[in-house]
Amino acid sequence: MLDIKNIKKISDLSFTTKKFLQFYQWSDCSPDNSTRLNKKLSDSKVAIVSSAGLIVKDKHQPFDSAIKMGDTSFRIIPSDINPNELVEYHRSDTFDHSGVKLNPFSVLPINHLLNLTKHGFIGSVSNKHISLMGSIINPSELINSSIPQMLSILKNENIDIALFIPVWPMCHQTVGLIQKVFEENEIICSTISIIDEITIKLKTKRYLSVPYDLGFPLGNPNDYNEQEDNLKKLLLKTIS
Repeated sequence: MLDIKNIKKISDLSFTTKKFLQFYQWSDCSPDNSTRLNKKLSDSKVAIVSSAGLIVKDKHQPFDSAIKMGDTSFRIIPSDINPNELVEYHRSDTFDHSGVKLNPFSVLPINHLLNLTKHGFIGSVSNKHISLMGSIINPSELINSSIPQMLSILKNENIDIALFIPVWPMCHQTVGLIQKVFEENEIICSTISIIDEITIKLKTKRYLSVPYDLGFPLGNPNDYNEQEDNLKKLLLKTIS
C-alpha cells in the first residue's frame, strides 16, 4: 500500500536543488478545458510519456546535456522495443540513476501495459511512446514546437489515455505542460507525482502520489508486481 506520509518533499532535497526549486516560477499546467473518458478502461488505447531521457541505442542521438536550459527534443519508442536496447541520457546528477539503468521499463513500463492488455485491464497499447529528457528550465521551445509534434503523433495513434512518468523535480513541470495540451485535445491523462508540493503548484489535473525516491517513480525496479500495481492505480485515476 502506498505510504502517502513518506512522499518526498522539496525540503528533503540537497540545499542547492532545494533553493532553486523554491524560487523557480512554476508554470500553470491546468487545462483550459478537458473531457472525461467516454469508454471503459478495458476498451481504451494507452501510451506512455517518460521524462527519463531514454533513447534507442544505435538508432537515436543522445539528448544534449550541453543545452543550458534543457534539450526539448523527444524520441519515439516502439512498443516492441527490447529493454536492452534502451540507454538513459537524463542530464541531472541529483538523483539515483541506478534503477533506470538496471531496468529501463521501470520508467517506461511498456511490457506492463502489454500484460495489462492480455488480462483485459486495458484495451490496447499504442505502437509509439514518447521519451524526453525532463530537466527543462525554459520550456518555451517545448511548448511551441515539441508538444504539438507529440500531440500529432499520438493523435494519429488514436490513443485514449496518456500516462506520464517523471523521474526528477523539473520533470514534473515538463510532463505537466504536455498533459495540459493533451487534455485540451481530448486525450485523458494521469501522471506519477513524486513531489506533491511541485505537482500542486503546477495545478496538474490528475496524478498519483507515490512515496518513492527520485528516479524510482513506480517503486523497486526489480519488483515487477509493485510497478504493475502502481500502473493500475495510475490508470484508475483516469476514470476517477
